[in-house]
Amino acid sequence: MKLPPKPILAGSSHADDGMDEADYDCCASSASLSKALQTLIPCMRAAAPNERSHQTAERSVTRMIDQAIKDQKELDQNARLEKRSLRESGIQPSRASGNLAR
Repeated sequence: MKLPPKPILAGSSHADDGMDEADYDCCASSASLSKALQTLIPCMRAAAPNERSHQTAERSVTRMIDQAIKDQKELDQNARLEKRSLRESGIQPSRASGNLAR
């Protein structure tokens, strides 16, 4: 980044000029850095909600997968219970089609 021209400091010693120059360079550098950060902050704010939405979407997908697994386990358990109940009542379930056979 290009710094603005240094002001001429009239009526001061060379030592003071050096200190003033160092102070000016530090302040100018700090100001330009501050300005650069201020231009980045809106970009960072704009990106933050997208990151949150992505994380929320990932959590939603994870919840859906977990629920599907839970539902499948419940269906499997219900199917086993139904087969057991049918066997106990004397009806044999067909293995190939899933239909009931007598």
